[in-house]
Amino acid sequence: MALLAAFAGWLAELDYTVPEQDLTISLRRIPALPRSRVVVTDVRQPARRGSQ
Repeated sequence: MALLAAFAGWLAELDYTVPEQDLTISLRRIPALPRSRVVVTDVRQPARRGSQ
C-alpha cells in the first residue's frame, strides 16, 4: 500500500497536455472506449524543489 501511495503521489505531480480529441463512445464495442481513446502528450516531470 505504501508503494502504491508513493506512486500515486508521483503521478499527481506530473505535468502533461491533453490535446483536443474525439471522446464520443461507441456502445457497439466492449469495452466501450472513447473513439480516440485518451491521448496525453508532453508528459514531463516537474523540476525538483531545491535542485538548481
